[in-house]
Amino acid sequence: IGTRLTFNDTNDTDLLALVTIDLDTGSQFYSIEADRRIGASWEVELQARFFVNADDRSDPLTIFDQEDYLQLTLRRFF
Repeated sequence: IGTRLTFNDTNDTDLLALVTIDLDTGSQFYSIEADRRIGASWEVELQARFFVNADDRSDPLTIFDQEDYLQLTLRRFF
């Protein structure tokens, strides 16, 4: 299940979210990306990725079990 929301505002705000669930192993993957302009020359962005229940050795996602990721970025344009 995934969705992209674009808010059509002057700050160019958008959100991308994804959830995947393996029905055989129960492993789950969550992904979120969001960004927004702050004024005319700044932008803030959030990226997050999480793996849940990916600890079964027969599951291909096992190699990513300890690879959760969170990043917050502040950019300045000139």
